[in-house]
Amino acid sequence: LRRRKSCNYELDFSEGVREMYWHRLLDTLERTGAQIVVTDLLPVIEKRYTAQATLIRRNVDVERYNCQICEICENRDIKFLARYPQWQRRSLENLYFDATHPNTIGHKIIAEEVYDFLRQEQILTPEKLNYDCE
Repeated sequence: LRRRKSCNYELDFSEGVREMYWHRLLDTLERTGAQIVVTDLLPVIEKRYTAQATLIRRNVDVERYNCQICEICENRDIKFLARYPQWQRRSLENLYFDATHPNTIGHKIIAEEVYDFLRQEQILTPEKLNYDCE
């Protein structure tokens, strides 16, 4: 989702190329028989890009890509965890160490969200974890 700093430049990969890659990836994963869960991309802190940055991400691009991934998952009956809306309302400055990457606190929140989703969808249960709950 990177683009040159000027908004007039195209993204590194077109939507068509991204769609092709997602289908290839999901085809490969489905052949393993594993249960697949896909998460969306998180928002970026656009104001954190320095003057020296030549490649940037824009939230409008992230939102469009998340919609594309969600649609692919829906069409393939694959579970999709959408976190972008909740993360937009958070103070990202405290959760990221740069413009795009969560820090330790941010990763802890991500882990909790994924864990909660897997439990809610009954993908992760004590039986599947082989817990001895006695």
